Amino acid sequence: NEKRYLLEGRVRISIGNLKEAEASLKKALEINPDMVDAYFYLGLVYEAEGDKWKARKQWEKGYRTDPDYAPIKDKLFR
Repeated sequence: NEKRYLLEGRVRISIGNLKEAEASLKKALEINPDMVDAYFYLGLVYEAEGDKWKARKQWEKGYRTDPDYAPIKDKLFR
């Protein structure tokens, strides 16, 4: 389910497997397009890869899903 893919993505980010993390997080969003955590972590993947534009796009999608999600607000408005 989507929570498993989210956890998988987070673990893969923590060990530096960004491509695998991206794939897991995208699967989570396929299952549940309202999963704000997945947008946040997918943004972190793109940020780590140096693609600030793609990162910001993910955080904006997450913000539209849940404008009160603090980690995304920090990324967009700090």
